[in-house]
Amino acid sequence: MRTEQIEIYKFEDLNEEAQEKAINDLRESEFYLDYEWFDYLYEDFKEELKDKGISCNTFYFDLYGNEFNIDKPYIEDNNKFLKNAIGSKYLIMFNLENKEFEVSLSENCYTDFEVLNEEEESEEEYKTRTEQETQINEEADEYLSNLKRDFLKRLNNDYEYLQSDEAVREHIEANEFEYLKNGERY
Repeated sequence: MRTEQIEIYKFEDLNEEAQEKAINDLRESEFYLDYEWFDYLYEDFKEELKDKGISCNTFYFDLYGNEFNIDKPYIEDNNKFLKNAIGSKYLIMFNLENKEFEVSLSENCYTDFEVLNEEEESEEEYKTRTEQETQINEEADEYLSNLKRDFLKRLNNDYEYLQSDEAVREHIEANEFEYLKNGERY
């Protein structure tokens, strides 16, 4: 029979070199961030979109590829969406308050705005209306593109923080991990 005695340390009792090893080992382990670290942001995004008149099934993102996609987006509230996307001035400028219109989103988040016009139009009125529709579509597409870029930036910032020494240290201390003198986890 053999008996060994091992000294076990709390993280804060390790020397600086051992603490650095403990932080790097945890950060690189397959168990750190193996959970859905973005869940709270995901729910925030869905709420923000809803406040802007948009709903969707889910999101897909790739931080390394710098991509953010909204799955099956649809307009839940035309007026709310347009006010957020292009601003009230356009609704007034294009005299849309008293017109029926439809706004939809493609799978790739491109806007399709169309005035539902039942009355006869002159060629000039038709040309003006289609120019306005094109302008609204372009403004709304830019708005959606900016939203996606902002969401991706927030995800990226959160991920970078979670990979920082400070966040890993907080994780270690919150979980009260124990270590050997050289910084290996016990």
